[in-house]
Amino acid sequence: MPELMAKNMERLTFTTDYASAYRDAEVIFIGVGTPEKVDGSANLKYVYTVAKTNRSVCGEGLRCSSEIYSADWN
Repeated sequence: MPELMAKNMERLTFTTDYASAYRDAEVIFIGVGTPEKVDGSANLKYVYTVAKTNRSVCGEGLRCSSEIYSADWN
């Protein structure tokens, strides 16, 4: 993923304005923290919060992939 981002940096846009970002987007990446729960599993509350916001902005036309990627950026 870092190589793809570096190669396409001029084509990437980062924003918190959901409505304008989604208007013409073909792909949307959600990048949020997923701290560990006490049991070691990922705390996905931030992912779910963004997904709910996306649905409210995009409505029923929002299609989601079940693919989840994680990376160690160190």
